[in-house]
Amino acid sequence: MCSMLKTPNLIRLGVGLVIIAVSLYGSLLLKGRPGLSPEAKEFLTRGNLVQIDEYEIQHLSEIEFILSQTAVNENIEFHIREPMGLETKLFKTVPFYSHAPYPLIFLFVGILCMVLGLFVFIFYPQEIRTRLFYWASLSFSSALIIHSGFSILHGDWLNFIPGIFFYIGYSAAPALLLHFSLTFYSDEHKKSMFLVYIPSVVFIVILESFYLWANFGSSIKAYRLYNSTYFYFRLYVVAVSYTHLR
Repeated sequence: MCSMLKTPNLIRLGVGLVIIAVSLYGSLLLKGRPGLSPEAKEFLTRGNLVQIDEYEIQHLSEIEFILSQTAVNENIEFHIREPMGLETKLFKTVPFYSHAPYPLIFLFVGILCMVLGLFVFIFYPQEIRTRLFYWASLSFSSALIIHSGFSILHGDWLNFIPGIFFYIGYSAAPALLLHFSLTFYSDEHKKSMFLVYIPSVVFIVILESFYLWANFGSSIKAYRLYNSTYFYFRLYVVAVSYTHLR
């Protein structure tokens, strides 16, 4: 325990506590996530929705971005193509989790992972594997608890902070877990271990850039670029997961 009192370890612990605090704040923001009313959702299945407010719809996944630009109880306009031409319907946004189960399981699993990572780090702070496990646990659980960057943007600029943490944690977790697993094998490639972080850093920069551009610029074009990048990021996660299993 004496080694825990060393300055580098106290800094690591402090950073970890900040990550935990921001993650829990992001979880609280989910309660105010705006969603569509059941009446509005009926129009999504018809295939004739062409625009919401000023945003032309190319794919229904873009509704996530549009809702992130609103708040609960705000009006949104659906522009629907009918045989007689375009028809406009007005709906009020509702709390997202008034018609969907709140993701408590993600919160509980995330908190469990954080507690486990903290417990191991506090007792064995000097071991490289312990520190990797600590950061991997915090990265994974932070992304799990915050759930989604675009789901927590209602309100002021502080709400962007959990989203920024989400993309850092989600992108870093695969590389940290891969690094952790590789420490159980040969040490001959130790000097080149930093290479496992290159894809994660690239995805962090790209996803964060599109995330901030989309929201500060209210740009659906940036959201589409973000969505395309996110697809390739998921392929990267699958590839890293496959590497773990080999």
